[in-house]
Amino acid sequence: MQKKRVKVVRCFAPLSKFKAKQLEPVGRPDIGGPFQLVDDKGNVRRSTEFEGKWMLLYFGFTFCPDICPTELTKITEAITRLGSASSNMFTMQTSCQQWVLS
Repeated sequence: MQKKRVKVVRCFAPLSKFKAKQLEPVGRPDIGGPFQLVDDKGNVRRSTEFEGKWMLLYFGFTFCPDICPTELTKITEAITRLGSASSNMFTMQTSCQQWVLS
């Protein structure tokens, strides 16, 4: 069997070559207030169903191999640490998946 030589080529420029650009804010996020979402069974779920309960709503992607598993692990650990105090908590993961139509 013949061995092949492989040449390693540096493909990345040092970070010092790039300068971050400060972006101006476009407005304020509209956080909080009533909402309605569709669950995995097609039922509309409204924020009023969860009044009086703690709710953890996580926005992620259907295919997210890098960040989402780590964040969901952190959420699981937090709920585990709460113990019985988490029994009145409702958790929901919502997909923000972008679809490309051809």
